[in-house]
Amino acid sequence: MNREMGRKMNMEMPAYLAMLKRQYPDNQLAQADAVRRYITETKSGLYKEMQTADDDSGLAALVHKFNRISPYARQLAKQQYKENFDKTPTTVDDYQELVNIAASIRETNRSLLE
Repeated sequence: MNREMGRKMNMEMPAYLAMLKRQYPDNQLAQADAVRRYITETKSGLYKEMQTADDDSGLAALVHKFNRISPYARQLAKQQYKENFDKTPTTVDDYQELVNIAASIRETNRSLLE
């Protein structure tokens, strides 16, 4: 798990830090809090992926798909999911909803850029 965490952070952290510096240019406390939240959520996502590795229901594939989404979209999707359903995702349907929320976040950002 530690190796996967290191790989994921090497791939995502530079872009995530650049995004945080644009989002919170003068607030280092908010940047640090976001990095802490990113590390915690990434680690729990990798742990969930390891737990469901032998699952035949498709949950493992959805967890893996969700973990490959950008850190910004993952965090927002989890936040919106918790606000809408007041629980943490555990089933195939829950993770499908998370992937759908994250996809809508990406589409919203894409339309804002155009």
